[in-house]
Amino acid sequence: MIQRASAIIVKEGRVALMHRKKAGGEYWVLPGGTVEKGETPEEALKREISEELSLYVYTFKKVFTVVDENEKQFICFVVYSEKDKLQLAANSEERRNCGEENVYDPVWVEIDKLTKLRIKPDEVKAELIKLLIPESHQG
Repeated sequence: MIQRASAIIVKEGRVALMHRKKAGGEYWVLPGGTVEKGETPEEALKREISEELSLYVYTFKKVFTVVDENEKQFICFVVYSEKDKLQLAANSEERRNCGEENVYDPVWVEIDKLTKLRIKPDEVKAELIKLLIPESHQG
C-alpha cells in the first residue's frame, strides 16, 4: 500500500494547501508526499514539507489516517510552524515540473472556504472539514 504523509498547517484562520492544475483539471491537496522505502511517515512529513514549502517542521501531531478509493493511505499531521510565507523550495521537484499544464502553487485558504473547494482525495477533505470547521458551520 502506498503511504502519503500530509501536513495540516493552520495559521490565523487559514490552512495551507497546494493548488494544482493538471491535465485540464483544477484541485487542491494538502502539502506532503509519498513515504519512501525505509522512511517513517514522520520522517517523510519533515522531508516533504522542507522540500515543498521550505518550512522546517518543529512539532507535529498525527490527527487522522484514511485510505482512499485507490488504496492509498493518507497519514495526516497537524504541523506547527513559525513561518507565514509559503513558497515552493527553489530546488524542489514540484518547481522544476511547473508549467502552463502543471501548476503546483502553495496557497493560504480561508478555513470557511474548504467546503467549496475540490480537495483531493474526498476522504481527506471530509476529515479536514470535521477537524477544522465546527459542525454547525459545515452546511
